[in-house]
Amino acid sequence: MFIIIQKFARSFMNHPQVTQINKYVMLWLVICLLMVILMVGIGGYTRLSGSGLSITEWKPVSGITPPFGESGWLDEFSKYKNSPEFKKVNFDFTLSDFKQIYLVEYFHRLVGRLTGFIFIIPFLFFIWRKMLKPKHIYLLSTIFLLSALQGACGWYMVKSGLASNPHVSHFRLALHLGLALLIFSMLLWCFLSYKNSPQISAPSSILYLSLFTTFILFTQIMLGAFVAGLKGGLIYNSFPLMNCSLIPDEVYFHGLFNLSSPAIVQFFHRVFGFIALFLILFLTFNIFHKKLDQRLGKRAILLTIACIAQIILGILTLIKIVPLELALLHQLLAFIVFSLAIYLVFPIYLALCIKSQRKNHKELGNNLIFSIMPGNKEL
Repeated sequence: MFIIIQKFARSFMNHPQVTQINKYVMLWLVICLLMVILMVGIGGYTRLSGSGLSITEWKPVSGITPPFGESGWLDEFSKYKNSPEFKKVNFDFTLSDFKQIYLVEYFHRLVGRLTGFIFIIPFLFFIWRKMLKPKHIYLLSTIFLLSALQGACGWYMVKSGLASNPHVSHFRLALHLGLALLIFSMLLWCFLSYKNSPQISAPSSILYLSLFTTFILFTQIMLGAFVAGLKGGLIYNSFPLMNCSLIPDEVYFHGLFNLSSPAIVQFFHRVFGFIALFLILFLTFNIFHKKLDQRLGKRAILLTIACIAQIILGILTLIKIVPLELALLHQLLAFIVFSLAIYLVFPIYLALCIKSQRKNHKELGNNLIFSIMPGNKEL
């Protein structure tokens, strides 16, 4: 994942039309993108290793430092002993066991704080040196606000597992992951806009289709978060059938849209995966059928390959009953697929925006010429 982003960024920053100032900004944006990916990976490991509920308090400032000395660790352990996870799941944990899961969650929060510093300090510096365009200042300010909200959302998610049920709400988990995906997407969009990206002409129908496909991919990732939060990957570990049927029995007993049922959520996750693949194949077919720019075709092929790989990886993760390595890779590959969808949408959107601006300027010019023509009674 890191190598792909690194090569992707280098190909852009070495472009002759990229100014020195833009290179500094783009390098910073790439680092921010990598930090978000790192956070997603660590967050996934924290969840899969059962470490996410080990810290029972949210201290944005004082929580930067870990417990010191035996008394500090015993104090944290006593707080954890009052949590439902210890009482119902980890009741046999020793202090040594607790330290292991605590440090995983602590590292996750520490990297989150580090990501915030990596974003805000260069951001303020670039504003001070007037190295950012006004439109990007607004976009990046929004990203900063969303990042602050993400920290609060993370605690909001954890808090749901500290009440009575030692599992976080799958809705709050999806919100947490969705915010991360939104932040990542906005950073990527900002990065692409800082490079003089090619304007790839395409009919508006292609743009609408690609945007709809991107929306379906986002929905599919959110369904994946539902599956993870409900531990839906631990049931119906066969493919393509679910207990000898394409549709699980829970649909008939609990209703089709019961999004708190692990089986139904897994069913939707399967269905939307193939809906996304169909849309991507249909989009790719249209791009080649209409004989559009080859660069657009290459991006569509990359997206298709990534989507197929993601589906295969998802099936393997399910069949093998969610091994940690495959589950983490599945989560990270989802971000790659979504990134490639944005990479496809961006040049089409850019070309259509510029085309629309030119049309408006032309109409304005024609109206101006008409208004100054001799004999115009409006003068």
